[in-house]
Amino acid sequence: MKKIFFAGLISLAIFSSCQKSSKSEPNINCATVNCIGANPYLFIRFYDKTTDSDLIATNVIDTSKVKAWNQNNEALYNYAKNMAGIDSLKSSVVYADWPKGINTSNTMYVKIKEGSIIQIDYNYKYTPSGCCGTGLVQNINVPGYSFSAIPIANFPANYRIVKIKL
Repeated sequence: MKKIFFAGLISLAIFSSCQKSSKSEPNINCATVNCIGANPYLFIRFYDKTTDSDLIATNVIDTSKVKAWNQNNEALYNYAKNMAGIDSLKSSVVYADWPKGINTSNTMYVKIKEGSIIQIDYNYKYTPSGCCGTGLVQNINVPGYSFSAIPIANFPANYRIVKIKL
């Protein structure tokens, strides 16, 4: 009987300690929170289709001349020209897009030299949660090019590496 009473007492103590605190969560003004991190971020890498050499690392492509814009003809800012601290992102040009809506098909255009425009199509889904929510980039397609789309380890689902063979 003492064992049952003792086991019940331990269970009650554990249950009581797991109860949510009566203290309220801090009141955050969502209008002051910058949620740009939920937008689609594409880390674009270019490779030679014959030799598989990295065209940015070998200076065949000058990242300062790479330009990108979205389906709304809005120029996209190149966020990072060589993410040297993260091996999988070296030799990338990085663009954040401004999608058309919460659950949409989108297109990004990338010009690496005069007369050469690459179209990148993708689906974007935004899920509201708290102030910012989360984004998901999926179904990436680069018409006319061999490519691979790779999630980035330890990054949110709205960040993708797109390796394009030219």
